[in-house]
Amino acid sequence: MPKIKCDICCKEFNTLYLLKRHQNKKYVCEKKTDETHTYQCNICNYKFKLIQNYNRHIKNKTCINKINNNNSLNNKLINNKIKLNNKLKLNIKLLNDKDNTIKIKEKRIKYLENTYLKKQERIKYSEKNVIYILTTEDNKKKRNYIIGKTINLTNRLSTYNKTIEHEIVYYKSCKNKENMNIIETMILTKLKDYKECSNRDRFILPLEKDISFFTNIIDDAINFFTNV
Repeated sequence: MPKIKCDICCKEFNTLYLLKRHQNKKYVCEKKTDETHTYQCNICNYKFKLIQNYNRHIKNKTCINKINNNNSLNNKLINNKIKLNNKLKLNIKLLNDKDNTIKIKEKRIKYLENTYLKKQERIKYSEKNVIYILTTEDNKKKRNYIIGKTINLTNRLSTYNKTIEHEIVYYKSCKNKENMNIIETMILTKLKDYKECSNRDRFILPLEKDISFFTNIIDDAINFFTNV
């Protein structure tokens, strides 16, 4: 009697009944001859060489659980990304609001400056070889004055005004540069007892004196060389 061959594992049986029983789910039918034959899951496309492994995979829903876990993880990552993006947008908005607030304040300050502050017009002095007295508003209250010499009074004043606004209290021209240098030495010598600091040409006006105390000393020194 001819044998009946299983088309899965190529095993031979005497009867059709035995073949059907062999292929029944209760029995294991392994691939014996064709080693390239595999069983592929339709859900995850994973391949199995043994049918029992394939059946176990389907029964336990391994691929479905794995997909669900991956989907859950992906959803969590997406939600975290959305939260981070929203937080970033909020921070950008806050920075923009802060920047706009600063710009508004700067414009306000500029407006107030243009409205209420008058820019001091720079006086151009044409005189050369000058002995001068200058001070600031605060130093004037302290009775402190700077006495010095300069070839160009306009440039000299600009140098002082780089730090704080100064005003010229008094100035007088000398005949030439040589006279100016000698006259300054004479004036500083006469005023040495009134120096605020030993290394600076800043002088303190005595309480019982007015500014003419300094100006008279300057005039006397310049007049002396003028009359010589």
